[in-house]
Amino acid sequence: MPSLKEIITFEYESAYDSAYDLPVKKNYSLPKLHTAGGDLSKRWYVYFSYRNPKTGKLKRVTPLYGEANKYKTKEDRLYILSAYRKKILELLKKGYNPFDENAELHQKETDPIVEKVVATVKPETVAEAEIINKPEKSKKPILKSKVKKQRPEISDEKIEKMILESVFKVKL
Repeated sequence: MPSLKEIITFEYESAYDSAYDLPVKKNYSLPKLHTAGGDLSKRWYVYFSYRNPKTGKLKRVTPLYGEANKYKTKEDRLYILSAYRKKILELLKKGYNPFDENAELHQKETDPIVEKVVATVKPETVAEAEIINKPEKSKKPILKSKVKKQRPEISDEKIEKMILESVFKVKL
């Protein structure tokens, strides 16, 4: 049976060994929404921090406003800012670094065929034209179904990305 001294010594050695097995620090913080406490007269945006390669510390990156502040309802602003946040997180996971050029990553993200299809989608009725010209999320399903009908081989994720970039003027 081990003595108290042996148990404490063993625990101390284990703690000492694992002290140098610290987890690797993340290069970025999760993107967050700034909603100005729900006040629509103030600017809403998405913000995050990224580890500065020179200092090794997290530094706040310029917030992304996009087109969010043009919307006049909380739901619309939250909808578009959530899309921004989701896309920023996806890019960060893929290796986006705001302190470097990301030409290779941008090249992978851009699909010219989808851009062309979304640009050529025209409303067939007056009702669809009114929906497409409204700055609301209700036009997204109509555009998505039109693109899917014209080009069924394009994935839903790429269609949604291109609709956000082309129609909502969201730069992701």
